[in-house]
Amino acid sequence: MIDKQNVLEQTDLLSLAISLSNNLHRVASSGGGEWAGSCPFCGGRDRFRVQPNHKPWGRWLCRGCADGKWQNAIDLVIRRDHCDFVSACKTLNHGRLPYSKYSSEKRYYGAYSPPHIDWQASASMAIDICERLLWEESGQKALNYLRKRGLCDDTIRGFNLGFSPGGKFSGLWIPSGIVIPCKTKNNIWYIKVRLMPNRPCKCIHCKTEMDGPGTCSICGKVTKYKGVKGNRTSAIFNANELTGAEIALFCEGEFDAMIAWQELQKEMGVATLGSASNKLDLATWGKYLQYAQVILVAYHNDEAGEKGTKSLMDISSRVFRVPLHDSPHKDINEFFINGGDLWEWINPFLQKYAPLDQENVS
Repeated sequence: MIDKQNVLEQTDLLSLAISLSNNLHRVASSGGGEWAGSCPFCGGRDRFRVQPNHKPWGRWLCRGCADGKWQNAIDLVIRRDHCDFVSACKTLNHGRLPYSKYSSEKRYYGAYSPPHIDWQASASMAIDICERLLWEESGQKALNYLRKRGLCDDTIRGFNLGFSPGGKFSGLWIPSGIVIPCKTKNNIWYIKVRLMPNRPCKCIHCKTEMDGPGTCSICGKVTKYKGVKGNRTSAIFNANELTGAEIALFCEGEFDAMIAWQELQKEMGVATLGSASNKLDLATWGKYLQYAQVILVAYHNDEAGEKGTKSLMDISSRVFRVPLHDSPHKDINEFFINGGDLWEWINPFLQKYAPLDQENVS
């Protein structure tokens, strides 16, 4: 069975529509925006309408020749190429047929793509605003929290961390808390918000009111972070630092990665997938690791961390686990703020898996 949902989720409907109607222009901002232009099929002026952010995967319509029915990206390719459904899916999936998990056939996936360019433009402005707020009086508690987590001011600025009091910024609702953007050279992939300690919040799983972020007393699940609508979270945080690096260190979360980068950046590229449960999509991110001779994994000392580590180790024989040994602290950030020396911890693993020239080690 062809995975229609996967095809539509991975397709940039607006870009596809622009390639057909070169005078397409934005005419509304509500509901994620609407674009209008001449129809590429009947030529009618302003009849062609596109709503790329309409749930679940965008839609288009020609008021003159589409029988008044909204249609999707697959329908657009069928009409453009005068082809059938199967051929259209193959075209949108880079020449391969994407089969569903229920099919006996092999399933193919296209590369994981970043959020739509309009979302990224809004996200960029929101990040700038929140970054400024962090260094103002309203963000003082958030700034103090970051410093208590061991981050120096240069690191805080380098990662464009910010503060949101909770509200809409450039059209995006940013929950109250510390704003952590995931950016590569050309794209913004997600905005994650670390909820502030001792501030009431709702469990993201069962919506129970909580006195502060942590473990919910009702469902037993943890709520410490919230996302922003439109995020693409299966991304590598700090991916740019991996480019050209012969040694890569993958931490479990953003705070672990930021502290490790701060302390160890001269010796290796440091990054995170944002969660132990996130999978590494080599189709998108493999290019960042092409020079890595050794990939070290420092996930948390718990069940999720063990599963995440195994998932990465299954990818390549170059991947090695680097635990905190007998430390009572489950993660790198906790280890560091309690006086742990990250270089002293990592050096034995480097000597074992990626021997260094001691004369060049400062």
